[in-house]
Amino acid sequence: MKFNPGVDEDTTLASDEIVWNTKDMLVYLNKDLICKYANSAYLLCFGIDSSKMMHQMHFKEILGPLYNYSLPHISTVLSGKDCIFDHYITLPNGSVKKARISYILHMNKGEVKGFFIKVSATGTIPEMPFIDTLSNFNPTFSNLPLVKDILEEVVLSLKSSVLTGFTGIAFLSKKHNISESKLKRDFRERFGDTIFSFYRNLQMELAHDYISTKRANKSQMAHILNFANPSNFSARYRSYIKNKSPKCSINKIDDENEKKYQAIIDQTPVPIAVLDNRLHILKASEEFVAGHQLHNKNYVGKHLFDIWPESKELYKEKLELCLIGQVSRSDGSRLKKADGTSCLRRWDIRPWYNSENCIGGALIYSESITEETFREEYKKINVMLDDAYKIARVGAWELDLINNTVKWNSILKEILEVPESFDPNFDNALAFCKDAAARNVMIKLLRSSKQNCTPFSIEIDMVTAKGNPISIRAMSFPDIVNGKCERMYGIFQDSTKYKFN
Repeated sequence: MKFNPGVDEDTTLASDEIVWNTKDMLVYLNKDLICKYANSAYLLCFGIDSSKMMHQMHFKEILGPLYNYSLPHISTVLSGKDCIFDHYITLPNGSVKKARISYILHMNKGEVKGFFIKVSATGTIPEMPFIDTLSNFNPTFSNLPLVKDILEEVVLSLKSSVLTGFTGIAFLSKKHNISESKLKRDFRERFGDTIFSFYRNLQMELAHDYISTKRANKSQMAHILNFANPSNFSARYRSYIKNKSPKCSINKIDDENEKKYQAIIDQTPVPIAVLDNRLHILKASEEFVAGHQLHNKNYVGKHLFDIWPESKELYKEKLELCLIGQVSRSDGSRLKKADGTSCLRRWDIRPWYNSENCIGGALIYSESITEETFREEYKKINVMLDDAYKIARVGAWELDLINNTVKWNSILKEILEVPESFDPNFDNALAFCKDAAARNVMIKLLRSSKQNCTPFSIEIDMVTAKGNPISIRAMSFPDIVNGKCERMYGIFQDSTKYKFN
């Protein structure tokens, strides 16, 4: 399309060449705001192929978030008046400069046909400060431990639009394929702030950087950040500075506390590590460092599984659950070592919470124990449990489904009034049920528990070996190996006195 047709071909070609190559950005829109012409400077700035823009692309699609800002000027020129205003534009190299923008009306026989747009960085107004590319713009409060998810992408979108204007919740929702309600809820939960307030803080962080280093004044930053009213910017900036001061003091206190916490962790006589929510090591006790031979290694900031690869199989799932608030522990789990052997480990994994009461990461305590230590501690625990069982009149039982054997502890034998030498099996155990109906109920529950790998709890009437009626609370738990129930164990509690008294 010829931008300025002349009376002869040579003049027309020369005119087109000048218009196409001028440093000013030129574009022509018809009254329906469809782009009919754009020169090379305009195409380069917006990064759109001419074949896609001309004759088919709407101005809103070209400008994106800037379109709402331009609407009043568009209305003015389509109503029959030229308009000239100043605005900031992002150049192809990512920098931002102030420009003079002219909307020039095009009429034919009294009818509005469209308008020309000229964007020039050579206006008569004083040149505003050059704003560096935002590619390295990392406000301190936005350097939160993010994971690669939708919210991180939303933050990147907000940072990229700091100079062009707030894109709006609807735009962010559509761009990142998430509902508006979920986006707002999840964003506040993660960052403790609304999306718009977070965006304004990003702008104030940038403004403070330029104002404090005297590269721009408040009035200039108000224009750069597209505040329609400079007084609104000033109020927001004052609020930002007011809130920033106590945060700086808190940061100093936090730094002092950080040293104290590190000293406490260093001197903790157990192997413990503090992880962030990406499972990178923040701190570790001397016992942990020594146990994993990390003295000469730079382990801080490294992923736990990079430092200790063989732990992944045992702890990966537990740590994932920890990051959503679950505590896991074990007094003796087997860990397969790199050389193919295994060892017993006692461990505890639980979340730690930051000052905003959000999960900041995980605490992991893990130490190796010997088989003998495990057996001795197991015996001590069993002794304590036996004492507790005697007081509460609770008997323990076990059904080995692989070897088809039954075990009772001494308390259960006492409850059912059989001698210590009594050797239980599946058939004689069921014989203590009061009648055939009770036996059928127990058989069905045991079969269902085995097939479905599910626990059960039931109150059932039984008769002891001496003919005394008793009421029993029976509970069963499956021991699942490779998806199959290989063992069942549980308790029998004598609840007779609670039933008949």
